[in-house]
Amino acid sequence: MEYRKESLIEEANKVYQELMSLVRDTETTPFLYKGRDFNHRDVLYHLIAWHKILLDLYKTNPNPPIELKKGYTWANLEALNYTFLDEGRIYPLHEVKRMLDHSHESVIQLVMTLSDEDLNQKNRYPFTGSSVLGEFIDECLALHYGWAMRTIGFQLGDPTLRQLFDTLSKRSEIDALVLGGSRGKNKGDQWSDYDIYIYLNSPLKVEDRKTLLDPYMSLMEYNHQFFETEDDGVLKNGIGIEFIYRSLKDFTQLIEQNLALKLNRGYSTCFIDNLLTSKIIFDREGQYERLQTHVRVADKKAVYKKVVEQNVPLLYGTQPALYDQIVKAAKRHDLVAINHRLTEFLSLFFDTLFAINHVNHPGEKRMLELANHLLFKPRKMVETIESVLKEHASQESLIELERLTKDLIELSKKV
Repeated sequence: MEYRKESLIEEANKVYQELMSLVRDTETTPFLYKGRDFNHRDVLYHLIAWHKILLDLYKTNPNPPIELKKGYTWANLEALNYTFLDEGRIYPLHEVKRMLDHSHESVIQLVMTLSDEDLNQKNRYPFTGSSVLGEFIDECLALHYGWAMRTIGFQLGDPTLRQLFDTLSKRSEIDALVLGGSRGKNKGDQWSDYDIYIYLNSPLKVEDRKTLLDPYMSLMEYNHQFFETEDDGVLKNGIGIEFIYRSLKDFTQLIEQNLALKLNRGYSTCFIDNLLTSKIIFDREGQYERLQTHVRVADKKAVYKKVVEQNVPLLYGTQPALYDQIVKAAKRHDLVAINHRLTEFLSLFFDTLFAINHVNHPGEKRMLELANHLLFKPRKMVETIESVLKEHASQESLIELERLTKDLIELSKKV
């Protein structure tokens, strides 16, 4: 992509005005969902901090590996972003808005001094690595402002749910309410349900749940026990919703067991991912947020190493290895067994792949899509998996699956 000074400035100013208009229209409305950013100020200060990083890097133009801020590199980016969060909390929103006006203008003034060649020439600025200065600037201006608008819009939430959550938060049995699942990750689509996790300190009777929830539902089924205790239904706006009831004490113990390397095969770090990616709606005494912080900063390298160690022998190279079982099922033309073993194989394959990348297991949906965005992955992963599924484990596709598995094992040695 070629970057042009005039268009970078024009787009940045345009999106910036849209962002500030959104802030003016919504700044008195509290966020319904709280993730890393709890309010408008947190989002805007994040932009300021990255403006400062850009300006400092341009001024010093360091050679890689670079420090984005003292003690922080691209390798611990998440920790850096939480540092910005702590920095910004000392300022009121009106002061942060003033600071953002200033930092935005400072970056625009920098761009005005540059030529199109400056923006597009590779290796001209060592700190940009394999990218160019124009990309770095775009990421800190228009693209980042777009992120800020999406974040604000998402975390303001569905206003029709505010009264429901406010009603639930008044119950003394409830310690915390959080939004999980794909909507909690802001990756939902028109088919996505709301996954509301209700953390209890004592049981909430089914009759009480009916009284609390029925006024908001067009359809509701109570007290399912298929996996966890759940109430499942459809809101009056037509969107599905699930209420999953947990003990916060028991959930904390489960997470601590995960950190102590007691993990399920195939879904090893799912609960850790669920904890860290869920957005807080209500947290009576801050227990859920403290658990998030504890797990987020914990060293999880041993967890990922354990996942690989326990999964790889079952994928390939041992007597009970799933790859061999798939081959045998294919020779028998047993389609049910092929699909059964492939399901188990893929469960361990993706579990291992995410662990190799030090990424927590994201759950069952969009697995191949999410895996394809990982930094480390086997060659021709998507093509091979789609082929072996579509061709019901044909001989040719199984040869490719074996190659894929061996590639994964080689990658696993990086953990």
